[in-house]
Amino acid sequence: MKPMRKTGFLRQSVSSCLVVLASVIGTVAADDPIGAGNWPAWRRDGTGVSNEKNLPVEWSETANVAWRTPLPGEGNSSPIIWGNRVIVTAATDEGAKRLVICLDARSGKVLWQTELLPDAKTLLYPKTGFAAPTPTTDGKRIFAFFDSPGLVALDMQGKVIWKRALGPFNAPYNFGTSTVLYKDMVIQSCDHKGPAFIAAFRQSDGTECWRTPRKSSGFGHFGTPMLIQVQGRPQLVVNGEPVVSYDPDTGQELWTCHGMKVCVGPSTVFGHGLVYASSGRIGPIMGIDPSGHGDVTETHVRMNLTTGGPYVPSPLVYPHLMVPGDNGKMLFYGANHEPIVEGQVRDHFSSSPIGGDGKIYWCSERGRTYVIDAAALTATPPVVKVLAVNEINGVCLASPAIAGGRLFIRAQEALYCMVKERHLVVTTQSARTLSGTFEELRKQYDDHQAFWQNEKEAQIRLETVEAIAKLDGPEIIPFLLHVAVKEPHWDICEEAAKCLARKGPPAIDSLLTLVPDSRPFIRTIAINELGRLKVAQAVPGMIKAAAKDKEPLVRSASLQALTRIAQTETPDFPQIVTAMIAALSTTEEPVVRQSALDGLDALGKKATAQRREIIEALKAVETGPNPGLAEKARQMLSTAGIYGR
Repeated sequence: MKPMRKTGFLRQSVSSCLVVLASVIGTVAADDPIGAGNWPAWRRDGTGVSNEKNLPVEWSETANVAWRTPLPGEGNSSPIIWGNRVIVTAATDEGAKRLVICLDARSGKVLWQTELLPDAKTLLYPKTGFAAPTPTTDGKRIFAFFDSPGLVALDMQGKVIWKRALGPFNAPYNFGTSTVLYKDMVIQSCDHKGPAFIAAFRQSDGTECWRTPRKSSGFGHFGTPMLIQVQGRPQLVVNGEPVVSYDPDTGQELWTCHGMKVCVGPSTVFGHGLVYASSGRIGPIMGIDPSGHGDVTETHVRMNLTTGGPYVPSPLVYPHLMVPGDNGKMLFYGANHEPIVEGQVRDHFSSSPIGGDGKIYWCSERGRTYVIDAAALTATPPVVKVLAVNEINGVCLASPAIAGGRLFIRAQEALYCMVKERHLVVTTQSARTLSGTFEELRKQYDDHQAFWQNEKEAQIRLETVEAIAKLDGPEIIPFLLHVAVKEPHWDICEEAAKCLARKGPPAIDSLLTLVPDSRPFIRTIAINELGRLKVAQAVPGMIKAAAKDKEPLVRSASLQALTRIAQTETPDFPQIVTAMIAALSTTEEPVVRQSALDGLDALGKKATAQRREIIEALKAVETGPNPGLAEKARQMLSTAGIYGR
């Protein structure tokens, strides 16, 4: 795993930009600070960072396990901890019963279990389930959210204090957004196909304090709101399209920033003075200066990467910005927004990484926890060093928690508590891999197609596709293309397209057929790889995509790929430059204009025949509203011998 080279990633940095003095203020009330032994909400306070030491590194299903407690039903909510209580939610009887469960953190014994009945049968999306939002607590009350019966407050003994129905909802993917506590309020964001909103309720009795409508794409947004403080003023930031910052006291919108995809899973994180937002599949990553007001899309974006964003996992800042990919790819960026190092583990992830004791913990869907050395990320040169791969039984979609020197991991059927034993050596678990001939593996893939939405069935198909991709033979590439085009489960078709891309030149013809695919993430994968391979026959399709594709991120990826191809000898060079000039139009999205600027900057010495047209286009950008793009154009115009005036 090697340091990242500087590429054409979109970088918007302004030398005179305001340095924001901001810090995370947590998700609990100011008079109830988070103690060393507490993890009171999803990812503690949204940051996913713990200050505890002496945390476990190695474990297995039986070694270094303080306890393992089976959980009823199913649930993907993460555990929270306050003192000696661990709280999770679950659902049984196909959602007919919703549960809040409290366990003893020392022994794993179930202390109490409160049963809640929904008002009506609700939609089920298998991977989300009926109990995905993580509860939160201030040590006095516990707050849990379900699509039905809604927002629920309980005391620490499990007695229901109040319930507040917030639906009905039309949410095809169910809800994953967790509750947030602020002062005497509990805040819940509800995005769905109906009237979406974010609202605050009084913790003591559920009285509504404020409610603000939210723009909904129809697919919904799943990120948990993030509380930060900027220049002495609190903000509540919610990821989505657009990213929105609210005043948590009143619900008033403070600023908005466009650029995410329409269905956003990750939550925002805060670090280096910026709000980092991401959305996939392989979508954008943005760093937003939160000091602005109104629509800040053109004025306050300091970092904007076209691709690399995760579909489900949320980023982490520990110590650098870590952007985790669903397929195990890890991108790390420094405070100056430059790429530092990248790594890859071959696995699939829905949980978000957390950090503590100089280590990053990241649980895969297959029950493996990858322990990554955070100190190695600051070495010279930086490296991604995996200290251990620890495997437990069961599917894991929830993010882990840290409290009292222990690590809590929630699999779908059980909750684990891991401890560090000084004198016990555990053999690191190796990732189990499928094996067999193509015919055997293909039969296994076909045999698990009947219930395509079932996540256990999907997991088998995903592992089978990955195993087939490692084989050689004339049938492998056609199979991967078939899965990329026909597989109904998006996680699997995306992985098939990525496996196809890794096949390199033999897959060129297949990748060309994916450029006009109906799904933007498949188009982006194909375009990126064809650009990396510098495939000249892809140029006409990419020029068309750069001009007409309805997705700005696909247009941007096309321009980046064209830049790579144009650096070789190609008769299409003038047409490529013309496409770059056209993309500088003020009607284009900032991410597209930046890719065009990067392309012209890289191709400048070869574009002498169109120099005058380029200079005029750069002058228009120089006087435009976006300070980052204006600075980039100004630098290009001042470069002697290329576009210099």
